[in-house]
Amino acid sequence: MLGLAFSFLSLIPNAMLRPIGTEENIALISGDLKIESGFKALMKSAPSEKILLKALWANEMWSFENGGICRRKDKGYQAQTTWADRYRYIELNPLEEIIRERSSIDLEKRVQNLSPTEKYDLLMGNLDAPLTRFFWNYQKELNDKKELFSWRGVCEGSAAASAFWRGGEPIRSLRIPSIIVGLKISFSALDLKALAAIAFSQFQAEIPFLGLKNLNPKPDKGQANEFLSPESFSLNPATLFLAVLNLGAIHGLPLIMDKEPLQPVWSVPIQSYRYRILGSIDTKRDIYSHWRHAKATEIIEVEMKLEYADVNRRGIREEGRVAAPLESLKMKFDLELNCQDPEYPNDCKILGGEWREDPHPDFLYALFDEKIPWSEPETRSSFKKGLWSMQSNSDELQEVPHAWIEPAREAGTKGQILWSVVSRLVEVSSK
Repeated sequence: MLGLAFSFLSLIPNAMLRPIGTEENIALISGDLKIESGFKALMKSAPSEKILLKALWANEMWSFENGGICRRKDKGYQAQTTWADRYRYIELNPLEEIIRERSSIDLEKRVQNLSPTEKYDLLMGNLDAPLTRFFWNYQKELNDKKELFSWRGVCEGSAAASAFWRGGEPIRSLRIPSIIVGLKISFSALDLKALAAIAFSQFQAEIPFLGLKNLNPKPDKGQANEFLSPESFSLNPATLFLAVLNLGAIHGLPLIMDKEPLQPVWSVPIQSYRYRILGSIDTKRDIYSHWRHAKATEIIEVEMKLEYADVNRRGIREEGRVAAPLESLKMKFDLELNCQDPEYPNDCKILGGEWREDPHPDFLYALFDEKIPWSEPETRSSFKKGLWSMQSNSDELQEVPHAWIEPAREAGTKGQILWSVVSRLVEVSSK
């Protein structure tokens, strides 16, 4: 569920080595945070097990195959069986025709059955529905290229939204006056979760990644059953180990990983970890000796378990709290250490590693609370933030500022949503 808008970082700089090179340096995603690379020092600073995130909530999968975040709720739409049928149905029943309904009662019912993106477009006074059109056009491109797989959607956005707003799940519907329709648009909690997913999706959030997505379901392996290609080997186990303990345990950053080493992409927040050292590897009997770092003086085997929140679900309820179920990924890998590095006296520098078993995350990224995914128009000095005030104890809210109509239109044409709107809606709905 990721695209080229994200920057992926290669983890294997040399054909026959697995070291942590400059292209996979954890500093690329850690900002100015201090990273401990000494094995012994890291063991003292980070516990062997820890809960990293709490109160993670579930979101709908929003699969593009079913229309994704453009999916309507009316019976006519639900009766369609293929993506092409759904696309045709929207063309024959456009948003412009729906709001021409003369009966205010019927109009309110029809608007209530609109998709989350259509409701947002109406809320922002854009009858031509730029956000909705963007996502339908994007789905059509995928369909034309025969790449509209069942797993494609905005799972990266759902995972990041749950981790960013941990404990702040949208749980109740809101009614907000539309600038152009003349009635109050009802957003369910699930509608708001869809909008939150857009804000952290590949179309809006620019987040650096560590790793490579492997799209080969049967990657080549060597004589020792090791992965050969950079894509199938990624993520380097040493990078994963350093990231979880440094960024997750020590600095408290939410971490998102792809739980599927092969297809499909399935982004999930890491909820907790636990590891144990199984022992040292006899270098004379090391089946991966031809892959080892030249400066490695000791090799240890590690068993690690990551629990993650499987936030992308199907058919979750419209209102109320929906906790994301927890699942786990067990891994075994080696860490290559240099216990003679003069820069690490009385310690061992972590150099790289090798996977012992197949299941492992192939990419990972961190979230910073201060790095807000503003839409492009909101980053300009001309955009007036803070114009929209709402009472957090009420579901009867005022219409959005007229000054935001054109910025919302521009953002929508790029698949983006105004952070000034969605963040406030999530905040109020979570109370």
